[in-house]
Amino acid sequence: MILKNTAHSVDAVVIGAGVIGLAVARSLAKTGRDVLIVERNASIGQETSSRNSQVIHAGLYYPQHSFKAKFCVEGRRMLYQYCRERSVDVHQCGKLIVATSEASFRDKLVPLYHQALRNGVTNVQLLTDTAHIADLEPHLSHVIGALWSPSTGIVDSHHFLYSLLADAEAHGATLALQSAVEDARITNSVELQVGGTWIACRNVVNAAGLWADRVASMLHQNHFWRPPKQYYCKGNYFRLQGQTSPFSRLVYPLPDERGGLGVHATLGKCTHFDASCTYIMQ
Repeated sequence: MILKNTAHSVDAVVIGAGVIGLAVARSLAKTGRDVLIVERNASIGQETSSRNSQVIHAGLYYPQHSFKAKFCVEGRRMLYQYCRERSVDVHQCGKLIVATSEASFRDKLVPLYHQALRNGVTNVQLLTDTAHIADLEPHLSHVIGALWSPSTGIVDSHHFLYSLLADAEAHGATLALQSAVEDARITNSVELQVGGTWIACRNVVNAAGLWADRVASMLHQNHFWRPPKQYYCKGNYFRLQGQTSPFSRLVYPLPDERGGLGVHATLGKCTHFDASCTYIMQ
């Protein structure tokens, strides 16, 4: 659907049809609210939601009691359940985080193991038997020890996106594609200008991803509040071609102290899981 130049009034507008926006729209629609999802691209999930490794993280890294730790652990459980119930392609392949020196094992991997336990990820295992690690992944070398996370997996993000959209639309939500938010004002309600049309709504959810700060600035342009500045971190993908993947699980180094999870190997896929395709993430 593309919005025409007519007046609209809805209970809630969700800005952005990525995973977050569609999940929120689904939840709002299930409560009986009139929900409109506006997306500037010609299809859903065209930005961050489909430009990632599609890994379902277990919740190992974040500080204890932080929102990130809480929502990662709870969200992972809910995501696996959702995928099973709706036959969304998911592969709980597990992940090995490897240490290549005694010092990194002692000073980084062991503390990470205890961090995972504090976060409620109780099924992690600290592996010190190099023969056992070699049995799991024979092509790994120079590994002193590893942290095994069986809860980590990969989800088909495109399948997941369309499942969320189907759920949202089944409960009455409407998707408007090629419909960017051009202006906004706050009066007795929130009013958004989309495709030349002003839409009045009681609630707005800003799920615009990398553009969320610009949308927030637009919404609050007549107020003193300004959104925090965003700082971007760019990753690179390298795909192995013409050979079978050396790994059957995700393989990660210890986290990079400068930020990020380091150069790691993940199993890639398009519409179905393909163990012959490996992506090296930087």
